[in-house]
Amino acid sequence: MSQIGREIIASLQELHDVLESGEPLEKHFTIRHYVVPAEPSEYDGSAVRGVRDRYKMSQAIFARFLCVSVDTVQSWEQGRRKPSPIARRLLDEMVANPEHYQTRFSEMAAPKDPKAASAEPNHEARLSKNVKGTGKPRAGVARRTASR
Repeated sequence: MSQIGREIIASLQELHDVLESGEPLEKHFTIRHYVVPAEPSEYDGSAVRGVRDRYKMSQAIFARFLCVSVDTVQSWEQGRRKPSPIARRLLDEMVANPEHYQTRFSEMAAPKDPKAASAEPNHEARLSKNVKGTGKPRAGVARRTASR
């Protein structure tokens, strides 16, 4: 028998012995309990747009973050399609933890090295940029690099 096989049998024997003794499992094993909603929330077009607007993201940046196409985000927002369960779960997390995601998006938008970023003409994604001449921020801008 292989080493892993012996370890599995020993672990099962240990479990059997604890069950036979009547002692609480927590005394011998790490027990974790999780409550996970059965299904993520439903999102219609305005709800998807609301999440995107909350983070002041363009459709392109939002799509990139969710690993979907811009067409998909547009379809969701126009009510032609509904987000998949995994996309809805992520949207739920974005709604439930806005501070976390705002921090993450700010980190993603900030260049790692400001001097290198200003010299680099093809930044892949920026979450905010000033509207020319106004000094006011606008929604994100997506740019594709030559490597794509």
